[in-house]
Amino acid sequence: MKLNKNIKKYLALSLITIGVSIVSCDLDKHKKDTYLFNPDLKKEKIKTNIEEGKVLSEVTILNETILKLSELALTESGEYNIYTIANKLKKDNTEIKNSIIELAKAKLIILPNGFNKADVNRLLLVDEDGFSKAYLGRTGKLLEREIARLEYLSSITNDLDFKVFIVKSLTRLNHDLDQLNKKTIKLLTIKNSIL
Repeated sequence: MKLNKNIKKYLALSLITIGVSIVSCDLDKHKKDTYLFNPDLKKEKIKTNIEEGKVLSEVTILNETILKLSELALTESGEYNIYTIANKLKKDNTEIKNSIIELAKAKLIILPNGFNKADVNRLLLVDEDGFSKAYLGRTGKLLEREIARLEYLSSITNDLDFKVFIVKSLTRLNHDLDQLNKKTIKLLTIKNSIL
């Protein structure tokens, strides 16, 4: 009984030792392939980091523009459907904005502090009858661009933090775009039936 227990301990210790030996040999073999020891890989990693920061900055501006348009829709539109989608977009994009800020802090990325003023000004110029259609149309295009930029970021990065952020954000944004498209179809159907 005691001999059997000692054999099991010896086998477990042997397996651990063999495993550590294999892993350490494997690390030595691929040492040349890491960006710390290969200048070309180091340059490629720097280019990727710059591109990640650039795309995250673009997403930040798109996100902030959607927030501003949604805030405007909440104050300007009297339609319940527009109010509900604008409120949902504001909530989701605020959460995405907070995630972007946390990610940027962790990755030492400086984010722009602004939005596309032309989009907001264009919506302000629309009369009350066309406001809902203009809001839904412009916001839909911005959501599509934000989704496209996040998908591009997903294709260029291998960073786990970016990947997690992208999956969470894309899930929300795709759902919001789907809801927005349904509201747009419903709005157009109602307006066409009135005519």
